[in-house]
Amino acid sequence: MRTAYWHKIPKADQEAILDFGRMTVGEFRVRYKQPAWCTYPDALDGMWGCWSLTTPGWVINETYCKDCPCRKEKP
Repeated sequence: MRTAYWHKIPKADQEAILDFGRMTVGEFRVRYKQPAWCTYPDALDGMWGCWSLTTPGWVINETYCKDCPCRKEKP
């Protein structure tokens, strides 16, 4: 079960999680969710996912992704 949206975790906590280095990409994907507005396939898949989303502190809200072609439009 995914426990938290990755982009809502404070940058310092994101850095600590990534620096720990004992979590596989698979474990990371189980624990953290990509934003609901993001349609990028497997956006949290490390170097194959969305670099903006997985770089600590870059994506903090939907506004950052406003020009991304993978951003889901609101109905």
